[in-house]
This record gives sequence, structure tokens and C-alpha cells, in this order.
Amino acid sequence: MTEQMERERMVLGGMMVDGYDMRDVIRELNLGWANFSVEGLLIYAAIVRLHLRRMPIDQVTVVEELLKRDELDLAGGPHGIAEIAGAYVGYELRR
Repeated sequence: MTEQMERERMVLGGMMVDGYDMRDVIRELNLGWANFSVEGLLIYAAIVRLHLRRMPIDQVTVVEELLKRDELDLAGGPHGIAEIAGAYVGYELRR
């Protein structure tokens, strides 16, 4: 896995698991979303939509949001979302 892919997973996982503040994420990445995978961009867009509606952001709500827009399979499916969140949790436990 490339460094960019790992970074993508950590940011998206952190947003779902720890509720990273959206402003902090955007500042930290310096709008570096152009290098994200299609799957990552779909997940990020779902998170932004949830955030704008002031909805909780976690694995379940992200999966539901993607499902509503028929984008879940394109974003890696529920298993892919769980893997991203799990990778972040594993990373935090190793720190």
C-alpha cells in the first residue's frame, strides 16, 4: 500500500471513528483530495454531506449515506468501510 493510500485510510478512518473536526482535516491535508482514490472521494463526500446535515459520522451512517445514493459498492462496500475504520483503530492502538 502506498503512503498516499495509507494516509487516505487514516484520515477517513479518523473521521468515522474519532469524529475528526472537518476544518482540521481540510487544513491538515491542505486540500490534497486530488490524490485520493475514487473510493476515498466517495466516502469523503458522504462524510461531508452528513456533516453539513449535522448528522453523526460513523461507519453506520457513512454506509447508509452511500447506500442512499447507490454508491456503496463503488466506495468499497460495507466491508471496505469497516476495513478503513479498523485500520485507523489498529494504527491508534500501535501509537
